[in-house]
Amino acid sequence: MYTFSKDWYEKIECPFCNKGTIEIHHILPIKNDNISSTVGGRRARVSSESPEREDVLNDCPSCGAKRESIEKKLKEGKLSKPPSRQEILKRLKDAGLPTKV
Repeated sequence: MYTFSKDWYEKIECPFCNKGTIEIHHILPIKNDNISSTVGGRRARVSSESPEREDVLNDCPSCGAKRESIEKKLKEGKLSKPPSRQEILKRLKDAGLPTKV
């Protein structure tokens, strides 16, 4: 059985020049469950989960920074800032979760 995640696209400013627009594809982890049979007849359930990824889709049009260098800067965490409350609420609504208790 496969569990499909909702991934999304985001546009950010270039981390090097703060002028160009970079498009990022966020891919959430996907969990896979496999059932395998052994020699004795018992079945074992094996689950695996893919890691969360952020793929940069384009180079910077203004300064010419390459995708690889932008991805490296993203992995270092220099661009990551905590999401605002409105962004969290928007993601919850898009996922179909209730926002009021």
